[in-house]
Amino acid sequence: MTNPAPSLPPLTWTHAIHDVSARGLDIKRVATGPELKALGEALDILGVNRFETAYRVTSQSGHRFRISGTFKAEVSQACVVTLEPLIGQIDEEFSVGFCPPEKYDTATDEEKSVLDEPDVEILTSETLEIGRILYELLAAAIDPYPRKDGAEFSYRDPLLNSDAVPNPFAVLAKLKKDG
Repeated sequence: MTNPAPSLPPLTWTHAIHDVSARGLDIKRVATGPELKALGEALDILGVNRFETAYRVTSQSGHRFRISGTFKAEVSQACVVTLEPLIGQIDEEFSVGFCPPEKYDTATDEEKSVLDEPDVEILTSETLEIGRILYELLAAAIDPYPRKDGAEFSYRDPLLNSDAVPNPFAVLAKLKKDG
């Protein structure tokens, strides 16, 4: 069996690092219809109705870069109980650094916590892949179990005739007799 070709991220937004001046870049982007459709499919949800972002790209010493900003999205998901469509609003801030592999600090320190360090991506090319980063941040921000207000899951086994907890052996005997 052959491995399928890797698919492109739903947002292919990038910035060439040589375009980032000493003053930085201020960017505002709004996802197009095809990008919204691709986001919804990649996230396996009913849809992404809106996705917009505003961020600043700054150049730092040592061929490092930082992207900081916000993104807002409106997503449509199915309720985990009723399967009805639900609309969710997401409004998040982010800050991600980019650095060359040779400048990435790989020192291990037992007291250093992952949460103490800012997010850092390794530069693998001459472009900053902001679309991939934003897709990953959106995926992490989506409610994994959206539930309509007041929706409750209740299930009653139709094989049971009473509210009393049955003897498990009696249930097995009934199944054997019916089968």
